[in-house]
Amino acid sequence: MPWALKMPCTVQWENLIMPLNLKPNFQDADGFYDSLVQAHDDLDPAQSEALNARIILMLANHIGDTETLALALQLAREDVLK
Repeated sequence: MPWALKMPCTVQWENLIMPLNLKPNFQDADGFYDSLVQAHDDLDPAQSEALNARIILMLANHIGDTETLALALQLAREDVLK
């Protein structure tokens, strides 16, 4: 699945007690992925980056919990840097 988190990461996911759900939780993951790709159709790179930023900020606002968001940033960064 193209949206799935790559496992394992540098963090022992299964041993963490955290407010962040890292297990697949989509009703229609492939449908969402297709919608995400289509949302980027015909956008130049700057527009595509702006769209991603807006999506991230909207979802961060929806989550609202600073601790959860900080953990998500930390884990995603660690995964990218490995």
